[in-house]
Amino acid sequence: MPWQQLTDTLVLAEFNDSETDAYNTAKGDDAGVDLDQIISGVINEFRDAMASRGHLLDVDGTLPPRVVPKAIAMVRWRFLLALPSGKGLLNDARKDANEAGEKLLAGIADGKVGIVGPGGPVPASTAGSKRKIGGRMPTPSRKF
Repeated sequence: MPWQQLTDTLVLAEFNDSETDAYNTAKGDDAGVDLDQIISGVINEFRDAMASRGHLLDVDGTLPPRVVPKAIAMVRWRFLLALPSGKGLLNDARKDANEAGEKLLAGIADGKVGIVGPGGPVPASTAGSKRKIGGRMPTPSRKF
């Protein structure tokens, strides 16, 4: 399945009415909270975690479909935390969704969660596996 571009349109589609109002107010007030910057930060965190485990990455700015909902939850949480009025919009459901995203990110970074790369699935057990470098050379079993 092709990777998805994580855009403000996708993120805003997941906002409820109160969150959308807070976004529009912040945008109009120039509150210094840049949704696009938060989105880029979350994308980079996931892509860095994948790359550190040896996963192949698709086009810049894209994430595997499995990751997108969790990334959106993390973006929404960080956006609301950054708004002076956003803290009143935080609730247990939003907190749990953010924590699920953070858990997925940690699982990818630790190599415990496999992802579907642009070329197909990469199992967690082989993604970013560490090879031993150094040590003794094997001794040939036959003399020449």
